[in-house]
Amino acid sequence: MKKLLSCIVFCLSLSCHPAKAQLLAVRTNLLYDMALVPSAGAELMLSDWLSLCIDGSWMPLRQSSNHYWRTWHVQPSLRYWPTAPMAGPFVGGCFQWRGYNLGGLPFSHLRDSRSQGTMWGGGIIGGWHQILSTRWSLELSASVGYARLHYDHYDAPRSTVVSSNVRKGYLGLFDGGVTLVYIIK
Repeated sequence: MKKLLSCIVFCLSLSCHPAKAQLLAVRTNLLYDMALVPSAGAELMLSDWLSLCIDGSWMPLRQSSNHYWRTWHVQPSLRYWPTAPMAGPFVGGCFQWRGYNLGGLPFSHLRDSRSQGTMWGGGIIGGWHQILSTRWSLELSASVGYARLHYDHYDAPRSTVVSSNVRKGYLGLFDGGVTLVYIIK
């Protein structure tokens, strides 16, 4: 947590340098929205080549008595723009913290069981930002890295008895996005 705060303070100190195009953007990941998990984010240009982006999502509802689809996530990222601010390709580092309570869903082991826990980790993010008009853009992105998963597994979706505690690492895709961006100048 101290490293994350240090990174944020460092990024904010970079914003003291004047940039030619101070941009602020608000955003939503259309992939999350289509899965009925509301998402929102913001991105601030810190300099001509760096931006700080914070994305998140939150689904607080229990679908029915036997179906759980509760999840939230926060993903701050520091992005480098080699060609122009918020245009074209970008690459950067990211951190992700995710919580979930999933069960009774039509996915392999979650059909007749439930998993509840957290995932946190870091990695790299890359993508392409396509300008559509003076205010609107569309962004395609993916982040990969390493994460630690800590969750409790239950044998039935409504069970309150923990059948196993799982602690493991994950290396792979963290997140993907088709993000609609509104630029505030």
